[in-house]
Amino acid sequence: MKLSVHFKCSVTIHEFKRNYTGSITFNPEAGDSQTYYFLILNPYSGKDAEFSIFEDERMENTYADAIGTPKQGYNPHTGLPVTYYDLSHIQSEEKIGITYVLINIVSEAVYHAENEWHVRLEQPDKKVVQSHFSNIWKQDFREGTEKYARAFLKAFGMY
Repeated sequence: MKLSVHFKCSVTIHEFKRNYTGSITFNPEAGDSQTYYFLILNPYSGKDAEFSIFEDERMENTYADAIGTPKQGYNPHTGLPVTYYDLSHIQSEEKIGITYVLINIVSEAVYHAENEWHVRLEQPDKKVVQSHFSNIWKQDFREGTEKYARAFLKAFGMY
């Protein structure tokens, strides 16, 4: 099963490689747009990483949380560690799909924001860096992980 998701993203770096906030708006072809807000702490730190999704801009209404696992991967394109998140406590089928896709998109978003941060190093008065971009996130799901794609599509009434 293949899933393609159009999205708009905003990321703010509060502390490089440690503290990020932002928003992601999903723009599915057949469904209504939905915006989620996120907080990610220590994204490269495995079991010390924290990821929270909120339904409101003030980040008071928690949608889902995830914590990093001790097991980490490696991104050959960036040379950075990849944190795997424990989603086993999320029981809602809708939330597991949205959370899975958000975590994957946020990894890309953090990478883009960090690249922009490096460009702005020449501007020492810029302590907080904001990055905005749009893209299409795609993934081929195989047996065992198709549940995330199906759950995401169900959340938008497309499955």
